[in-house]
Amino acid sequence: MEFLFKHWDFLRQDFSSGQLTPNQLSLFAREISEHGGPLEHCVGFIDCTIRGICRPSQWQQIAYNGHKKYHALKYSAIKFPDGLIYHLFGPYEGRRNHNALLVESKLLECYHTHAPNYYLYGDSAYPLSSSLLSPFSKLRLTSEEKAWNKVMSTRRESVEWGFGDILRLWRTLDYRPDKNIFSSSIGIQYRVSVLLTNIHICLYSSETSVFINCAPPVLAKYLEKCS
Repeated sequence: MEFLFKHWDFLRQDFSSGQLTPNQLSLFAREISEHGGPLEHCVGFIDCTIRGICRPSQWQQIAYNGHKKYHALKYSAIKFPDGLIYHLFGPYEGRRNHNALLVESKLLECYHTHAPNYYLYGDSAYPLSSSLLSPFSKLRLTSEEKAWNKVMSTRRESVEWGFGDILRLWRTLDYRPDKNIFSSSIGIQYRVSVLLTNIHICLYSSETSVFINCAPPVLAKYLEKCS
């Protein structure tokens, strides 16, 4: 596990891995638009996931997530139309919110520099920017705004499917009693599980890639940066 983390973790570092090329981003935007998305330059969907841990012996308040009512670590990920997660940020303290992870990851600055013509889509917890859109959230929405939110919500669910794929393949990730932050490599476990899930998707596809009709890369192409 540590070998995989050391040698292949860069595959989920967006542009530095060489996976998200201009041609690839153009393809993602086109596939999302052609399959019901009302946006022409959206390339992926961002969200956070909370992974429970056993109660730590120290710094319990930092790890406690008030929404879930248990101690946890938090990760931010982007799911792309081909079903793969090319960006994974974390772990971070369970008490942190979506915006804290977004700021710490410097994700928006990265997209503004490397992909200024494209943007991501997240839920209403995320702020609006030139590189990130979220649903209309004012008190009274027009029928068009409601319809737009509904359509984009069905597309954004793909990132939640991605988190589900990871847990279905690696069920021990959901077993909190052995997730002790002081005696096990919890963060490495999850990051390597994402890498192995991406490899599984390259071989067998995924619900996201089928739904948007965007095939994942062949495994050799996905891993070619490792040589």
